[in-house]
Amino acid sequence: MTFAKYTGLIVAGVIAFSAPDGFGQDTAAPGGRLFPPVEIISRLLDTHPMVREAGAKLNAAEADARRLRVGDHDFVLEGEYVRRDVSPGPVFNEWNAGVSRAIRLPGKASADRKIGDIGIRAAELARDDARHQTALLFKDQWIAWTEASAQLSIDEAEADTYRKEVDNVQRRLDLKGASQLDLEQARAALAQAESAEIESRRVLDGAALTLHHSFPDLVLPSKVPSFPQPTGLPGGEAEWRMRVIEHSHEIALAAAQAQRAMSIAHRASMDRFADPTIGVRAFQERGGEETGIGVSLSIPFGLRRRQAISDTMRADAVAASVREQSMRREIALVADKDVSDAVASFNAWKKAALARKASSDVVSRMRRAVQLGDRDFSELLLVLRQHFNVERSEEKQRAAAHRALFQLEIDAHQIWGLHHEDE
Repeated sequence: MTFAKYTGLIVAGVIAFSAPDGFGQDTAAPGGRLFPPVEIISRLLDTHPMVREAGAKLNAAEADARRLRVGDHDFVLEGEYVRRDVSPGPVFNEWNAGVSRAIRLPGKASADRKIGDIGIRAAELARDDARHQTALLFKDQWIAWTEASAQLSIDEAEADTYRKEVDNVQRRLDLKGASQLDLEQARAALAQAESAEIESRRVLDGAALTLHHSFPDLVLPSKVPSFPQPTGLPGGEAEWRMRVIEHSHEIALAAAQAQRAMSIAHRASMDRFADPTIGVRAFQERGGEETGIGVSLSIPFGLRRRQAISDTMRADAVAASVREQSMRREIALVADKDVSDAVASFNAWKKAALARKASSDVVSRMRRAVQLGDRDFSELLLVLRQHFNVERSEEKQRAAAHRALFQLEIDAHQIWGLHHEDE
């Protein structure tokens, strides 16, 4: 059988078993059989270095907010002691002491508090985004590990199939029912399959090591889970697109950073009028013959420098606002791509699944034809090779469908407790 005829049989099977494209209507959130329990995943996310680093930065933002509430001005204590010797004459002990502090002008303290509060909110969003990115990392690595196991299973099945064929051909050769060429072809197919099996095992071990180093607290199951049949997502594509945009940490974080930059710019414009320093001073001169107490006031001036700082902060605020707009466009693209990938990969898998079934039927018919003497053994080997390639393709499409579906669900914050962050 030629490759063209074999392909034609598969295509015919696909057409015969074709189903309508698109997501199914009786679907539920996937993943219950593929991933570990939600409690385990949540703990893995919370303890990942990326999330812990973001948590430390949140603590820093909270401490900075406390600093802003208090203000940058401290009390300054000053003192001086002088022993004055008037010759000829008496010796006088003289001293002066004072306490001073700069006072924030009206409106500056509330502006500082606002900056601190927005900084905390931005740090919280950054932490939640780190958790979101870690969830995507875990999803990718877990699916890569599962896919590698599925590919290894196919390679093992192919090698086992060729071992049986070698044994069958050897028996037939002993009975003069097969040729030495048939045996050599079967052995060559077996060697090639065993080589692929070794390579697939290497890939699986590498995927397991990657998972272990990224999530060292994760205990991998002794049996790698298999991919269930992908399922569609309930609701329309527009609904899922809006979920991704509405729950985007990146957009919320960019908006908070823009708001904080504008608040800092406003605060810098207020600093064009410097804070005055008020102090109280007491002194004693000529050994106590002269004493006094007074109030001091000082106001820094230098408008050009302060104006330049204000202009710098205003430009930074404009840049942050532009970044927010850019982020909104970027996440809109992500949402469109997530939905498109989920739909396309799901439909591609359905076609690949139909092709796998059709290919299995072709193998069965070819075996019967070889047993009846209507086909050569070399044609059976060709069909077997092509069939296992179809199986690999179906597994790849199955993994791609799960990867795309979970990408959409994670970006929309619909699984693994990610939706609680938005509350």
